[in-house]
Amino acid sequence: MEIQVQQHMRMPGVDGRVLARLVRRVACEALKTGGAPEHSETSIVLVDAEEMRELNCRYRDIDRPTDVLAFSMRDGEELALPQGQSAPAEPLGDVIVSLETAAAQARESGHSLRREIAILLVHGCLHLVGFDHGVGRERTMRMRKAEKTCLEALEQNLVV
Repeated sequence: MEIQVQQHMRMPGVDGRVLARLVRRVACEALKTGGAPEHSETSIVLVDAEEMRELNCRYRDIDRPTDVLAFSMRDGEELALPQGQSAPAEPLGDVIVSLETAAAQARESGHSLRREIAILLVHGCLHLVGFDHGVGRERTMRMRKAEKTCLEALEQNLVV
């Protein structure tokens, strides 16, 4: 799985290389949990609150920052393949995370920035492979279960 990380902002006291490794590990786990093809491509972009506000305004007509945006190239499709069949390599899309918003949410929730980034990345990456939470109770429950499974796996591997 190829995961490209772009850092449009730097957090004081956070090593960019360490952050990029965390992002790749979390995104890889989330995409595997969601059933992404092994040879897929994803781009993760880490931005400040202002850039996120601009993106949220442009693409969702909401003029305020948000924590995570996902732009799937699958257009809401779920990855549903017959058992044992693998999908061809393909770009899945982009996940944008506001580091400033993640830091504020981490403080509010009483956990680390590392954990908050993982929560947001898992959520965004699952959207890339067709999971959704605003289109019916069953699909919402499937997404929440996948998020929980993925975060538990990351905790067991001491990633978050």
